[in-house]
Amino acid sequence: SFSVLLLALTSLGCAAAVRLSSHATLELSQARSDLGAAVADGAAVFAGGCSAGSTGGGKLGGGCKDPSDVVDILRPSVANSTTAEDRLWAAEAVTASLSKARGWPAVCSFGPAQEWVAVLGGGDSNPNSALDLISIKNGFMLTNASAMPSGRWGTSCAAAQDGSQVAFGGGKHYYVQPPMADEVYV
Repeated sequence: SFSVLLLALTSLGCAAAVRLSSHATLELSQARSDLGAAVADGAAVFAGGCSAGSTGGGKLGGGCKDPSDVVDILRPSVANSTTAEDRLWAAEAVTASLSKARGWPAVCSFGPAQEWVAVLGGGDSNPNSALDLISIKNGFMLTNASAMPSGRWGTSCAAAQDGSQVAFGGGKHYYVQPPMADEVYV
């Protein structure tokens, strides 16, 4: 079985130094590689991926075997804890899944409290240009199936500091020349 090792870190003052305080080992609801991840509303979010791994190399850089639409949300539990070191992580029941299964998606959190996750592109042997917006608070999802003019993977994303916007940039096109993308979508 595939496990996720989560490290609970405790900040020391305002400095960037951190101290390892404890860890817990949990399992994703589905074993997979090549998934996207973000932190949203205090939770670790894992989306998509390849549940049977990926093929090696090739002109397109490999392919996703058995793409996944699974979204796993893991949160630190504050029940029965008196300090941050006592908090345990637990899987939440998830009511959302991606609109289309895919490996290598770009995943970012955004919103005033970083309570939304944006999942863009990724794919398998078929191009994926979809954008899924998922509320971590209630599982509500909005989808734009054609957010990009062509499907791509390897895209990066970053949210504005106030959480009001997400920018997606770069990546590799499927079946489009030139193969490397230079567009930035906001």
